[in-house]
Amino acid sequence: NPGKAFLTITNDFKIPESWIWAAKALEARAVAQDFALEIDYLQKAGDWNTAHERICGVVAPRCVIEEDWVTLRRLLEGFEVEAVGKETWEVGGKVYLDYLDVIEGKGSESEIEGLLEGLLEVLPAVKETRGTEWGFEEGVAVREMSGKVAEMVMMGGVKNVSSAPFCFSKGWG
Repeated sequence: NPGKAFLTITNDFKIPESWIWAAKALEARAVAQDFALEIDYLQKAGDWNTAHERICGVVAPRCVIEEDWVTLRRLLEGFEVEAVGKETWEVGGKVYLDYLDVIEGKGSESEIEGLLEGLLEVLPAVKETRGTEWGFEEGVAVREMSGKVAEMVMMGGVKNVSSAPFCFSKGWG
């Protein structure tokens, strides 16, 4: 629930709510260094593209490295995929969400197998899609995800991988 100050600013001074949430996102990043909170505020501001960029570039990789699955799921499930764009989502947030579903065993055996097959195909494209915005933590996270996916495949998680592009052998870093 918005407080009195928030209502005064938005109602009396006619400042758009999205501006306030965007300002709070900047404060969360610059002052508090709380990047998950930054994503929350960006989502409230309706700045889905920036939120997606920040989650894929900073927050999701840290969550993977730290194995913070609760935060990762909460933030990813708060996305409006249509606002980000399906193509962008497919090689961004969805990669992390699919990986999370695999790690947590969400779904039937055939659904997990389908997710593994999808991850085998999309993980190599993640670095290429991000281009010059590719960061160190992102590289570590993708390498970690690739290794875990490969491990699950080798343990029999995917039956038909003869043509899958194994991303863990492509020099990530």
